[in-house]
Amino acid sequence: MPAAIERSPVEILIGQAARAGASDVGLDPDDDGALNVVARVDGVRTTIGRIPAAGAAAAIARLKALASLPSYITDEPQDGR
Repeated sequence: MPAAIERSPVEILIGQAARAGASDVGLDPDDDGALNVVARVDGVRTTIGRIPAAGAAAAIARLKALASLPSYITDEPQDGR
């Protein structure tokens, strides 16, 4: 039996957004440091997941790497088109 491929929470959430037909995905910070993952489907923003505060920095770093965004910019929004 082949070994199971482990996917990161970020990859799972991106997959969920893609399957839902999302045109974009965003992260909304919560008061407790967690990130709400929102996807725009048919013009409506819907929460599709949540990344706990303990994993927020790693998730942001992974998303920036996937989108080829500079990791040193932390004080302004970035567009990963």
